[in-house]
Parts: sequence; C-alpha cells; structure tokens
Amino acid sequence: MKKIILAVFLFVETIAFAQNVTIDYKIWNPNSPPCNIFGNSTNVPATGTTSGTIAHRTRTGQPSYSLVDTGILMPTEFVTTGSIAKGTSYIIDYNFKANYTYTITINAAANSNSNENPFIRIDRNNNGGGGGNGCNGADNINANTSGNPAAAKVSSTTFTDYSFGPFVQGSNQPSLEVSAFPSPNGGLKTVIIRKITIVETPPPPAFTLSPSPTLVVPFGVGSPQVFTVTNVYNSPGVTSYEWNLGSSSNGWFFNGTPAPQNISTTSNTLTLTPDQCASLSNVSVTVRMNNTNYQTLNTSVTRSTPPASTFSISGPNEFCSSGNYTISGGSLCGASVTWSLGYLNNHPNVGSLSCTNCSSTTLNKLNNGTVLLIATVTFPNSTTYTYEKYVGVGTPVARGWYNSPTNSSEPLNPSSRFQFNWNDACYTQFINTNMDITANTTVTWEDAGNSGGVTWSQVGNNLRFYFSDLNQYAYFRVSATNSCGSQSLLYRFRSVSDNCSGGTMLRVMMSPNPATSNLSVGLMETGKDKKSKTIVEIRLLDKLGIIKQKWTFNKQSGKEPKQIDISHLPHDIYTIMVFDGLTWTSEKFIKQ
Repeated sequence: MKKIILAVFLFVETIAFAQNVTIDYKIWNPNSPPCNIFGNSTNVPATGTTSGTIAHRTRTGQPSYSLVDTGILMPTEFVTTGSIAKGTSYIIDYNFKANYTYTITINAAANSNSNENPFIRIDRNNNGGGGGNGCNGADNINANTSGNPAAAKVSSTTFTDYSFGPFVQGSNQPSLEVSAFPSPNGGLKTVIIRKITIVETPPPPAFTLSPSPTLVVPFGVGSPQVFTVTNVYNSPGVTSYEWNLGSSSNGWFFNGTPAPQNISTTSNTLTLTPDQCASLSNVSVTVRMNNTNYQTLNTSVTRSTPPASTFSISGPNEFCSSGNYTISGGSLCGASVTWSLGYLNNHPNVGSLSCTNCSSTTLNKLNNGTVLLIATVTFPNSTTYTYEKYVGVGTPVARGWYNSPTNSSEPLNPSSRFQFNWNDACYTQFINTNMDITANTTVTWEDAGNSGGVTWSQVGNNLRFYFSDLNQYAYFRVSATNSCGSQSLLYRFRSVSDNCSGGTMLRVMMSPNPATSNLSVGLMETGKDKKSKTIVEIRLLDKLGIIKQKWTFNKQSGKEPKQIDISHLPHDIYTIMVFDGLTWTSEKFIKQ
C-alpha cells in the first residue's frame, strides 16, 4: 500500500499543472463604452494574468459593449447579392506557447433561434494592430468554418459554453483572434460574448543530454568535454542535476582533481576533463524536479585512436653531428614507436640511431648526406601510423646521375661524395642537380668558363643552358651550403652529334598537366622525324631535387607512353626525369 501511495505522490509532483486565464465581460461593465469598444487598444480585467488585465484590439468591423446584455456585441450579416459574408473580430494579446495544450471556452448567445444562426471562430496568429475604430457595423470577413479547432455555430439565445479544444499549439503565437460571421443566407444577426476562458497546460517535462548517445574521446587527447542537459519545454521545478560517473576510478577530472563518482549541480552543464590515456567511464545524469527524481539520461563514452594527422616527427631538419627526434602532437598512451632509416639515392651509411624501439631517438652522423628518418607508431588496438622526415646530415651532398665519372677529362676528387658526371648534350639541356639536400640548403650555379654561344640560367636548384652549335663546351661550378659547411664541384658539358641524330633534341611529353591521379609520360625527338623513344627509367623529384620515386622499364616494353600513379603526392610542382639509355631529359608538372 505504501508503494502505491508513493507512486501517486511522485506522479502528482511531476505532472505539468494547468493555468487558467478568464476574461469575464459581464462583470467588466465599462463606463460609457464607445461604439467600437476596442477601436483603441483596451485593457480588460482578467484573472490568471500577472497584470490583472489583458489587452483587446478591434480587428474587423465594430465590436461594441451592451450594458443590457453585459457582453460584447458581434454583429454579422450575409448579403445575398454577391454572397458576401460580413462579420466582426477582435484580437486578445495572449502568448500561445509551442507544444502546450489549450482549451478555450467562449460563453456566448445569439439574438435569434434559427438554423441560420451565426458562427464564432478562434485563430491563433501574429496579427498586428487593430482594424480601426469606425462605427459602421459588420465588415467583410472570412467565413471559413473549418480550422483547428473548427468554428462553432451559436445556436441559441441562451448563453452557452462553446469549447474549442483541447489542441496542441504548433508554434509560438502572440495573439488570439475571436471572430463572428454569418451562416449562408443568415441575414443580419448578432453574437453576444460574455466570457472567455483559456486553459493552458504545459507539456510533460522533457530533457535531453548532449553529447548523446555516445561520446568518442581519442587516446592522447585531454581537452575538456562539456555535458549539457536541455530542458526542452523550459519546464519549471528543476531543483538539481545528479551526475553519476560509475565509480571513483572513472578516468575523469573535475575542477582540476580526480572526479568523484557522484556530482550534484544546480547548473545544467558539467565540464569534465579526460585523462589522456586512461579508460573513461560512461556519464549519466538524473534530473530532479521538486526534489524528486524525474528522468535519467545517459552518454556512452568510448576511446579511439587519434587520427594520424595528430602526430609528427619533431626535431631539426639538419644537423652537423647529431640530432634528437621524438613523436610530438600528444600522448601516445602506450603506443610503441619503432625508428628506422631510409637512404636517398641508394647511398647508405649516412647516419645511425641510438635507439630503434623507444619514444625518442638520437640520429648520429656517419657521413655527409640526407637520410629519411622513419617512425612507425603502433597503438594498443593495433592501429599503425608511419611518419617520415628528411634530415640533412652534415655538409650538403649532391650526386650525379651515374655512379662514377665517365668520359670526363676533368680531374675529379675521387674521395668527394659531391660528384657530377659530364653529359653529352644536344643544343638544349636542362640539368637537375639531383642533390641530397634539405630545405635549409642553398644551391648556387656559376659560370666556370664557357665557350661562345652558350647561354644559361639557374632555375631553383637546377641549371638550364643552351648550346648554339655542336662541339661546344660548357663549364659550370655548383655549390651547396648549409649551417654545417659547403661543397662545390666543377661540371663539364659538351655538345656532340653522336647522340643527337643530326641535331634533334628529346622532349618529355606529359598529359594531363596539371594532373590529379595518373600521369602519361612519353619521350619524343623534336627534330624533323618527331619519333617516339623508348623509356628505360623515370624519376620523380620534388622542388628540392630529392627523388621521391622512380620506375624502371625493360627496353622491350615499347615506345608507348608510360602510365605512373601520382595520386599519393601532395599538391605541388614536381620534375619528371626520363632516361632513354643515353640521355636524361626533364620536364615539370603540377600535381593538383
């Protein structure tokens, strides 16, 4: 029996109570009322309102007050010529709230007892000011009997309650329009309104919790999380919010200290900061209304691996003897880090690692050059990310396109790793330094004694020069400098006819350019015959002259263009170098 009484008590405590507003025109009895009683905005006494009054304004025609009938007279008329309906309406300033339930009762009578008696109708709308204060009786009016709720016929001379509703209000509206209009062929008749009662019932309280139903917090991320309870209908009576985090070992921080299992607030929000690595408990909240538990809401909390873009390799782009490197961007939360080295242009022994299985490592110099530092990060859920960083080690190094000098009469230092090979060139040549360099390296080409008719220019880290005839020589010195020092090399070129087929030149043919995913690369002689050439090797270089990828082909693969995949490349400008077995030719393209 006690349980039944308690259930009833809880229900009574949490239901939404109705509110009544009553406008009784019978007891109003205004002194010397004008012919158009609401022609100017008029405050009429009303119970259930804060001010004790409620404003009225004429909308259509001429409502008046009858001291005999002690009510509002609403004349109507049906004009048979043209079937014109005339009536009367006025507006009451009443704020209708969305999702609230309303019942409106109008106590009214007609001045006749016939089948053609007039109708009354209510409309909730946002109509503006009144329709004037003229005293000309009924005016043209909408005589539609349908609606929500429908119009009611005032069928008797006896004052009767006509009920509209209950109905649920769809949206907020600031006014109630009360209208009287005639029946078809109803002639001239009048409605008298003595009292209007508005019963307003709020919707049952409803609450939502966000984020909900789930919250995903990445491992290694410790940014605050805000939980918010929304009072959907702004229902009164909320006394507190009782938050529950499952246990005292919940992985959350509250106000800078480990969060307890239970937290009580009068605010509808709770800010919790997650431990970067610990498992996190779910979050629930019970809304208490009138000091009684009303509704419990839940958010399920999970942890996920942070995206790959969260982390990167942190450390110097170049160093002279050693550099320290680590994974930065957030806590790794138990992830393992494996370090390894990749070598540019197949030149190993540039550097060594102090540790290959640790969160940070030291890269030590063995020889000058550029090394690709690789970090492989594996999280507890087996998700693996790989990060790469090119590092300049010691003095900058540049390498030729072959392993050793060939057919060169220039004495080269055989111990220097800063070597170029001379290359036979045909009239026009574009030479890429193919350097192992970083962004902090400065590359400079200079004239070292050229025969007449050779013009040249430096384009980025590369050299572009032009012969005007065969058997010309061109001498250039290239220097590369970074914070550790510099290297330089003399490079000789000669134009000959042996590899030029009578003075023809080679040109790289690419399409499309710009390209997004695939690039067609061909090689063609630019002389009279314009013949396609067989491609033996293709190299792709970035703006620093660093080889990013290369492809080799069998000579029996034919002279047709080769298709290469560039979809993985970032948006930038790149150089394609093509080798036909004798000569390297290059061209730039744009990756979109």
